[in-house]
Amino acid sequence: MGRSGGWGVRDRSVLVEYGLISKVVPWGEFVVAAGVEIIDASRATVMPGLIEGHCHVTGEQAHDPHMTHLESYPESRVLRGLLDVWAVMAQGFTTLLSMGHGHPNHVAAIRNAMDREGLPGPRIFQPGWSLSQSGGHGHVTGWNYEVVKILKPRSTFADGYGVRVAVRENIGCGADFITIYTGEGWPIGPAEVLRRPRFRAEGIQADVEGAHSPRYRVR
Repeated sequence: MGRSGGWGVRDRSVLVEYGLISKVVPWGEFVVAAGVEIIDASRATVMPGLIEGHCHVTGEQAHDPHMTHLESYPESRVLRGLLDVWAVMAQGFTTLLSMGHGHPNHVAAIRNAMDREGLPGPRIFQPGWSLSQSGGHGHVTGWNYEVVKILKPRSTFADGYGVRVAVRENIGCGADFITIYTGEGWPIGPAEVLRRPRFRAEGIQADVEGAHSPRYRVR
């Protein structure tokens, strides 16, 4: 798209240096230096990569919480998550913000393999453990809460000063930002959901202050 909102510009040369676009000029004005690789994209449309601002790279295979969180080999979620990431990238998305749910090591393993080992894929940003108040959004409906606290199928749980501790642990483990479940459900919803506890203002403030001190963002 052009700046005026038109259908873009034609017959342009795009110079890429060290993985970044450094120059866009009319084709007739471009001087090809020796050794520069030329890719003919005259029959294609060149556009910036899309950004997926809210997704969950969890590798889940079903919406049923028992099949999702109690499968025999939870490590296989890394492989399914990788396939999901590649499928999204094939549609033009080059940056993903994974918003949590599930164990953060799964998406972190995928991200690190791409950032450090050269595995093809988009840029991935992830929050570590999502933070839920005790008994809040991180609880799985129909599960015994004592089991949920141990397995942490959707998030970790923190209240009061523990929110600051959880934020620091996430940052120390490589989180790119912090996700906090401020509440649960929509204004209209099942009664058992709407009755769940929500973070009070001081809990949210502790989360934000703990994240902002090392210049992290809260979503």
